[in-house]
Amino acid sequence: MYSGNNDCSQQALTLKLGVTDLVRFAARQGDLFSDDFLGPDAQAGLRGHQQIQKSRKPPWQVEYALSHVWQIHEVEVVLSGRVDLLNNECEPVIVEEIKTCFGAGHLLPPQRKALHWAQLQVYAALYACESAHNTSNAPLCMRVSYFDLVSQQIYQEEETIYAQEALAYCQDLLQIYVAWWQRVTAQQNDARKYCQHLQFPHSSYRPGQRESAIWVYRQIRDGGPLLIDAPTGTGKTLSVVFPALKAFAEKHCAQTLYLTAKGSTQGNALNCLTLLDPTHQLDFLVLQARDKACVCLSADANRRDSCATESGMCARTLGFYDRLPAARLAALNVKHLTPDVIQQLAEQFQLCPFAFSIHLVPWFTFVIADINYFFDPLVRLGCFQESGAQRVLLIDEAHNLASRARDMYSGELNGELCRAVYKSLPQQFHMLRKPLGKLLNVLQLLDHTQLQEQQLPQLLSFTLQELLQGLQQTGDNGFAGGLLEGVPQQYRQWVKEIYRFVAILQLKSEAHVFMLEALGKENCLKIRCLDAAAHLKKLHTTAKTSIAFSATLQPFSFSLQQLGLPGNTQCLQLPRWFPPYNQLTLCCRFISTEWQQRENSVTQLAELIHLFHNAKPGHYLIFFPSYAYLEMTLQKYQQLFPNDMVQCQQAETSDEQRYEFINRFLHQKQSLLGFAIVGGVYAEGIDYAGDALIGAMIIGTGMPQPSEEQQLMADYYRAQGLNAYQMAYQFPGLIRLLQTAGRVIRSERDRGVVMFVEPRLARQDYQALLSHHWPLAFSDSQQHTEELLCKFWGNAPHDNVLAG
Repeated sequence: MYSGNNDCSQQALTLKLGVTDLVRFAARQGDLFSDDFLGPDAQAGLRGHQQIQKSRKPPWQVEYALSHVWQIHEVEVVLSGRVDLLNNECEPVIVEEIKTCFGAGHLLPPQRKALHWAQLQVYAALYACESAHNTSNAPLCMRVSYFDLVSQQIYQEEETIYAQEALAYCQDLLQIYVAWWQRVTAQQNDARKYCQHLQFPHSSYRPGQRESAIWVYRQIRDGGPLLIDAPTGTGKTLSVVFPALKAFAEKHCAQTLYLTAKGSTQGNALNCLTLLDPTHQLDFLVLQARDKACVCLSADANRRDSCATESGMCARTLGFYDRLPAARLAALNVKHLTPDVIQQLAEQFQLCPFAFSIHLVPWFTFVIADINYFFDPLVRLGCFQESGAQRVLLIDEAHNLASRARDMYSGELNGELCRAVYKSLPQQFHMLRKPLGKLLNVLQLLDHTQLQEQQLPQLLSFTLQELLQGLQQTGDNGFAGGLLEGVPQQYRQWVKEIYRFVAILQLKSEAHVFMLEALGKENCLKIRCLDAAAHLKKLHTTAKTSIAFSATLQPFSFSLQQLGLPGNTQCLQLPRWFPPYNQLTLCCRFISTEWQQRENSVTQLAELIHLFHNAKPGHYLIFFPSYAYLEMTLQKYQQLFPNDMVQCQQAETSDEQRYEFINRFLHQKQSLLGFAIVGGVYAEGIDYAGDALIGAMIIGTGMPQPSEEQQLMADYYRAQGLNAYQMAYQFPGLIRLLQTAGRVIRSERDRGVVMFVEPRLARQDYQALLSHHWPLAFSDSQQHTEELLCKFWGNAPHDNVLAG
C-alpha cells in the first residue's frame, strides 16, 4: 500500500524498496521500544554525519550508493540505499554507519542498536552482490560509529560477517517483506475494484455537494491543494470521502489520511465509510489517542493490573515484535479497524493497542487520525517522514489547524513541575538529580532582560543537553510501555515537556518568541510559536494534495496564510442550502459586552436570556466569551429566575460529563437551557439535529482575550506587512462566532434562532464579513427583540420544536 518511500510501480511484480524500510519492517524482534525517542534534529544529525565524514580521507568513500535486483516470490525487488562510509581498499572491507546521539552510544536501548546492526548486514549483502565477495564468501567488517554531540566523543562497535551470511540474512528479510507486500497489494487491488463500482449512497446530491465532489476528485487526480468553505449541513464529509475513494479506484492515490482536530468529528468519517462499505470490501483504520488506547494507562485499576509484571514493565510491550506478524495479518483480514476492534485484536495477541495500531498505519488504504499524527513534529509518524507522492490529506474542520499547530510548535519548561519531579525521583533515576537540579537553578535565575534578544542563555542550553543524557540512561525513551511501578505521577508529563521544549528549540524560527512567567516561587520558560504556517507548508509538500474543508474558512486569504497553503490553492465556496426563512439571525446591539462593562450588563443580559428562552419552548444554548462572565450571569439569572433549570459547562470535564451534557440536548423532552463557552467543546463538531437545539445566543465578538502572547502575535503580523488587528483578533473571533452559530440549523427541516449580543457586529467591517453567511436583523431594545422573536416563531410554517 503506502509505506515511507516504498513504491509499487505500474508493473505488478516490481517493488522498489529502501534498506531502512526493509529493516524497520522485517528485522524487529523482541520487546517494543519507541521509534520517536528524542535524538538530534535532522540538521544537527546531518552536521554530525558530515563532521565525521570530512575527517575520513581517501580511500574512504562517503554516501556510497548500493543497489541490487532480487527475485523473491516472482517479484522483482530493487533494493537500494546509501551507506555512510565505505572503505573497500582494506582487508576486510569496512561498511560503516554513523549514528548521532545525545550521550554515549553504548547506553542506547539494545533493541535500537539491533536495528543498526541489521541495517549494516543488509548493506554488507548489497556490497557483496556488486563485488566478488558473494562468490568468495570473504569477510566484511561492519562498524557503527556513535557520535555524542554533547561531548563530541565517538564510540565505535564492530562485528565481522561473511558475505554468504549477510546474503542469507538479507534474503530472509526480503522473503518476509515481499510475502506481506503481496498480501497487501492483493487486498488493495480488490478494494480498487470495489471502488470502481461504488455509487453515491443517496438518490440525489444536496446543493453544492456534487460540485464539491468533482473538485475533490480533480485535485487528487491532478495533485493540487483545495480549500472548501461549505455551510453546515452540506454533507461535507461524504462530498470529500466519496470522490477520494473514486480517485483511489483509478490509481490517482494509494492512501488517504482523514485528519481531524477533535475526536468528536472522527465519527462523521467513520459513519461515512460504513455507509459506503457495508460489506467490508475496503480497509480502514481509526487511530485512538495513546491515553485512551493503552491498557497500562487506563483509569480502570483492573485493566492496568492485567498487563503488570514483576519487573514493572507493561506485559504487552514484552515480546511485542514476536507476536506482531500474526496480529498484523489478522487485522488485514478484519479490514474495518475501529478502536473497539483494535482493542479486541490487541487483547487476543497481547499487544499494546496503541503501538499495534501505529504499526498498521502504512498498510491501510484509509486512515482516520488526529492532525497531530501528521503535523506535530514530536508525534508525526515515521511512515510519513518521506515524501508521499501517492498520499492524500483530507483535513476536516480545518479552521482548527492553525491554533493547534501553534501549540504543536511551542514548548515550555515549567519550574513547578520540574520541582515536583525533582522531589519525588526514585533511586533508579539518580542520574537525573544533578542535571535537573541545575535546570531548576537556571530557571530561577532567569529574568526578562536575558530573553530580550530572544536567545536562550548558553548555560541553559548546556544544562538541557546534560538532562537529555540522563534521560537516555533511564531508558524511558527506549520502552514504549515504560515502567508501571516506581515512577512519579508527574514524571511522564515532565519527560514529554522536556523533549518537546528541546525539539522546538531546534526548530526555532523568527515566528517564535521566548516568554517568562512567574509561577509562585518558580519560573515557567515558554517558547511560543506565533505563526506555524511555514512549518505546515513544508509538511503539505510531503503529500500529493491537501483538501482542507470547514464551514468557516472565510476570508480565504486568512485561511490560506494560516494553513500554510500556497497561493495557487483552489478555493471553493458552496452556497447555503437551507431556506433563509428557517433561521432568524438577530444582533442585539443594546447591551455592551466589552470587558469593562460586563459586570454592569449581567442584569440586562439575564433578562434577555430569559426572554430568548421563553419565546418558544425548546432547547437553547447561551455561549459566553469567558467562564468569569458565565459565572456572573448565571448567579444573576438564578437570582432573578430561580425556577429555571440551567445546565453549565465546567472548566474541567470528563468525557462522561461531556457526553451527559450533550445527551440531554439530544434526548430530553422538556425545555432545556445550557450555558457554555464560545469556541468550546459544545460549540463545534456536534450535530444538534432536529429539535436538539432551536436557539443559540452568542455573546461578544469571539475574539481571543487580550494577553502578552496575543500582542506579540499582532506585532509579528504587523512586521510581516499584514493587518495585525484582523490576523490576531478579528478573524479568529469571527470563525468562533460562525462555528458556534452553525450548531442551530443542521438540515433543511430545522428552524431556529441565532442571536448575537454584541453592538460591534453592526460595524461596516463586520457586516462585510458576515454578509457571506446570512442577512442580519438588528434589535435596539428588549421589546424590539421580543417582537422579532414572536414574529419569527409565529410565522413558522410548521411546528417542529418540543413542547415544554
